[in-house]
Amino acid sequence: MSSLSNAPKEELLRIIGEGQAFAEELCQMNEELERERIAAVAERDRALAAKHIAEQALNEAKAAIQEVLERLKCPITDEIMKDAMLICACGHTFSEVSLILYEVSQAGRYWQTCPICRELFCENDLMENYAVRDLADVAVALLRVMSM
Repeated sequence: MSSLSNAPKEELLRIIGEGQAFAEELCQMNEELERERIAAVAERDRALAAKHIAEQALNEAKAAIQEVLERLKCPITDEIMKDAMLICACGHTFSEVSLILYEVSQAGRYWQTCPICRELFCENDLMENYAVRDLADVAVALLRVMSM
């Protein structure tokens, strides 16, 4: 009879041992899942920070391009000077259209005055300002690309 009474006890101990082993395995799996969750949260936070930095850089670049475009506006027409002309006598730049209209308003005088500083100049003192024209083209194209 003692062997019969020992058998269920041994069986219970074996089942308890298996249950403890299973519980330990579940704890290890839970710890591993927690480590993976923490790593995923950290990765998400890094990605969000990188996205924020990229958005901030894009906004700063757009603002800088807008500032350049503001400086590329004709003082007379307030339009981007894609046809910039330089008055060599004083160094001021205007759009070609605005200078033509200004010349007409000067009633064909040989000597004209700069609309900003009143420096005297003649038609021979005008030349195309290729640097401003090219810069205007690049700035407009950049702004168009960044707005997509």
